[in-house]
Amino acid sequence: MLFSSVLMMQAVAAHAQAAPGPSAIMRFQGRPVPSFEVQDRTGRAVRLSDFRGRVVIVNMWATWCPPCRAEMPSLDRLAARYPKDLAVLAVSNDSDGWPAVDRFWGKQFSHLRVALAPGPELAHGLGALGLPYSLIVDRDGREIARLPFGMEWDKGDIAALIGRSIAQRQST
Repeated sequence: MLFSSVLMMQAVAAHAQAAPGPSAIMRFQGRPVPSFEVQDRTGRAVRLSDFRGRVVIVNMWATWCPPCRAEMPSLDRLAARYPKDLAVLAVSNDSDGWPAVDRFWGKQFSHLRVALAPGPELAHGLGALGLPYSLIVDRDGREIARLPFGMEWDKGDIAALIGRSIAQRQST
C-alpha cells in the first residue's frame, strides 16, 4: 500500500511536470529489454517475446493514477492506426487486481492488450520510478525510448517517433 501511495504521488508530480510534453528518454536506445511475464484476463502468460516482429509499447499503469487513465484513449487510437505493426501492452499495477481493472476498463480500449503485473517489482525492474511509465520496444526487443510520464500518444513528436519506428524493418 505504501508503494502504491508513493507511485501515486510521483505520477501526479510527473503529470504536472509533463505539460506541455517533455521529450522521451532516449539514452538507453538499442539495449535489449529484459524479458518478463504478466497475466492476461484469462490467466494466460503474456511475454514481451510474444510480440517479436512488432513495435511494442509496454505501458505500466494503474486505475488509481489519473494521468494513467487519461492517456488510455490516445494509446488506443494509436494502436488502431497500426493494427499489424504495433502492440500496446497495458500492464496494470493495481494491487486490487482484476476487479479494479475491470471497473475502469469495461469494454473500452479494444486495440490495447491489458495484463496484470505480478507485483511492483516488474515496474521497478523496467526502470519505473512512478506511473505512468512506458517503454517503446523495437521489432527485435530493443529499447527505443522511455516515457516516465503520461501523454497524448497519437499526436506530435511521440506519434512521429512511433511511426518512424514502425517504418524500420526487423533485423534478420
